[in-house]
Amino acid sequence: MNMQVTLKELLPDYNGKDVLVSDVVSDSRLVKTGDLFVFDKGIGGDAEKFVSDARAKGAGLVVTNIAGVGDVQDPFPLELMAKFYAKKFPKIVETLTAVTGTNGKTSVSWFVMQMMGILSKKNACLGTMGLFTNGEKGVETGYTSPMPNQLMKILSDLRDEKVSSVCLEASSHALALRRLSGIQFKVAAFTNLTPEHLDFHGDMEHYAVEKFRLFVEMLTEDGVAVLPVNKPEVFPLLAGLKASGRKVLTYGPDSAELVVRQVSLTEAGQVVLIKYADVQEEIELPLIGSFQAENIAAALGVVIALGADIKRLIKMLPSIQAVPGRMQVIPAQSKNAATVVVDYAHSTDALEKALQALRPHVKGKLYVVFGCGGNRDTSKREGMALAAKKYADVAYITDDNPRDENPEFIRSEVHKHHAQAHNIAGREEAICAAIKSANFGDVVLVAGKGHETGQIIGDQVLPMNDIKICTDILGEASSCGH
Repeated sequence: MNMQVTLKELLPDYNGKDVLVSDVVSDSRLVKTGDLFVFDKGIGGDAEKFVSDARAKGAGLVVTNIAGVGDVQDPFPLELMAKFYAKKFPKIVETLTAVTGTNGKTSVSWFVMQMMGILSKKNACLGTMGLFTNGEKGVETGYTSPMPNQLMKILSDLRDEKVSSVCLEASSHALALRRLSGIQFKVAAFTNLTPEHLDFHGDMEHYAVEKFRLFVEMLTEDGVAVLPVNKPEVFPLLAGLKASGRKVLTYGPDSAELVVRQVSLTEAGQVVLIKYADVQEEIELPLIGSFQAENIAAALGVVIALGADIKRLIKMLPSIQAVPGRMQVIPAQSKNAATVVVDYAHSTDALEKALQALRPHVKGKLYVVFGCGGNRDTSKREGMALAAKKYADVAYITDDNPRDENPEFIRSEVHKHHAQAHNIAGREEAICAAIKSANFGDVVLVAGKGHETGQIIGDQVLPMNDIKICTDILGEASSCGH
């Protein structure tokens, strides 16, 4: 679809000579003659080199938020890209919802996709794992919230495929960089806020402000904010929205409009109490982890806000499926094997919650295998080590995504905060060592990568699949590299 807009349409305050824009590009390698190239310093990297490369490829104009770099300076260059693609793809999926927060976004959006089956036939979720429609895998995006060019094309294509609703994971990076500008959501849910991405945001206050933008600026006029009533970090947002007359639906274990509270544990999950309006019922969920009750509550809130009947939703909950790689129990051929669980937990808070969730299911010892990524928030190295030390009986420190850092150095940074842990190079070797050491009644948590099928080492993505590794070991199909 060929389209041109003027620069002033994208930048109303621009006072220079107006030009026609046929495409807005953020990757200098993809620039074509006459394109508008945008670069945000928040992305990092050598801005002058990228700009030089874009000019060499024929960029007609360059917009950055770095003084002296490019032709035009604007605080949010990627917002121009978002606005352009919102104009290029004006017809997208009708019902858009979003979920933000540090942890739980993927599970909530996954549950929303399943629950929306009550209201329509084809529903999707889009986030960390890529695109899923009615549970079937679609395209990978490489981002929790895709870049505007990819996002808007996906939403347009899904509309053509008769998909009725999409629940999008809204990352703090996408919100801060204005990559989601031009989209309005009918319902948005908040999960929690714990330390994460502070290398990007600077501190928790700025982190919260960017998350809150989803509710303050990106909901439709009659949109509904679904907020936890028991999270102090959300109180300012909750109070502000109510004071301004915006629609809010609260959820939590008590004192909320929608109550979802864990009552007891079962071998395969938990029993929860659900209360909403005049409905009060206990139901069994096939989900491990008390935090899954919170995720289910947030998802229920989203779908209720869109008009679904709570009684019908409750009836479907016993068959709801967990997200692949999120507290996923790996089946074993032997009845005497330890229980092995794969989870995506890669922050201190997520690791703590995963270990705490598994503890009640442990009859013997609780093992954990984890690592920390390179070129990311280094404060997690101490935090995750201390979480493993506090909540697990046996810990194995190994490699996550080392990227451009030395994996041995990363492991040593973690190990110095938990000297009793095993320090094993090679993720598969560490997973094997933990599983082979564990006995019946023990639980082994393999944390950090979840559904991912690759490991980032330098500039390469090498095959690495925790679920497959654990499945092979439990099925005796792996010799664990020995």
